[in-house]
Amino acid sequence: LFASESGVSMSERLARVNHFLHERTGGEKYATLFSCTVDAAGRLVYVNAGHCAPLWLRASGEIAALLPTAMPVGLMETAEYPEDAIVLAPGDKIVIYSDGITEAMNAQGAFFGLKRLKETVRAWAVGSASELHRGLMDAVAAFTTGAIQNDDATLVVLEYQP
Repeated sequence: LFASESGVSMSERLARVNHFLHERTGGEKYATLFSCTVDAAGRLVYVNAGHCAPLWLRASGEIAALLPTAMPVGLMETAEYPEDAIVLAPGDKIVIYSDGITEAMNAQGAFFGLKRLKETVRAWAVGSASELHRGLMDAVAAFTTGAIQNDDATLVVLEYQP
């Protein structure tokens, strides 16, 4: 859907997705999503439609959140999906995750949580994107050992290398 609409802005594509979903569900179902593009110069343009705020791990070790720019898709018949942008430096990483990561529960019913997520990101910051991904997934698995999970856990780690 997205790739076939060259020349259409990300904002417009998400407005179309919103309309499509709302038309079929009458606003009774919705989806959060994070959509982004990265160019060769490191400019990351994104729309965060009510999704968990991805973490921008700078090569310096600083962590910032890419906060929502819009409401989830499907809630209202028409909605705007404004874009935001950041400029990545070589070695910067973006950690995109679903709430199944932060809401993963241990046997005592405690959540993995955003604080633990950030601590794990910091612990694996110097590794590659794949090492950071594996470190995060291993940390969630170790935390939840023996507990049945009620949600999917999705994790993507991107690293900018010009």
